Amino acid sequence: MLQTIACHHGKDGWQRQLAQANLHYWLAGILHGKGKSREAEIEYREAIEIGKREVGSDYLDLSGMLAALAIVLAEQGKLTEARQHAEQAVDICQRHPEIPPDERRDAENALRKVMKNWRRSRG
Repeated sequence: MLQTIACHHGKDGWQRQLAQANLHYWLAGILHGKGKSREAEIEYREAIEIGKREVGSDYLDLSGMLAALAIVLAEQGKLTEARQHAEQAVDICQRHPEIPPDERRDAENALRKVMKNWRRSRG
C-alpha cells in the first residue's frame, strides 16, 4: 500500500523512496499513538533503512526517525539499542546545525528519556 501511495505522488527514483520513508515514519507515529509499539518499531526501522540507503547516514530526517525509534524501544525495555539510536540522533543534530531546534530538542529528549530508564533499570 505504501508503495502505491508513494508512486502516485509522481516522484521518481530516490524521491519516491524518500516519500516512502516518510510514509513509514508517519504510519509508525500513528501506530505508536495507538499503543502498537511492535508495529511502530517495524515501520520506524523501515523508514530509517530507506533513508540511509537512499541518502546515507547524514540524511537529516534520520535524527527524528532515530529518536522516535529510541522512544519505542525504550518503552519495550530494549534499552541498549534505544540508547544507541538516541545517541545517533543527537550526534546527527550536533553535526548539522541546520536541523531545526524542535527536532534537536526531540533528539535530546529521547536520549534523556532513554538514559532515565537506563539508570532506573540498573538499580
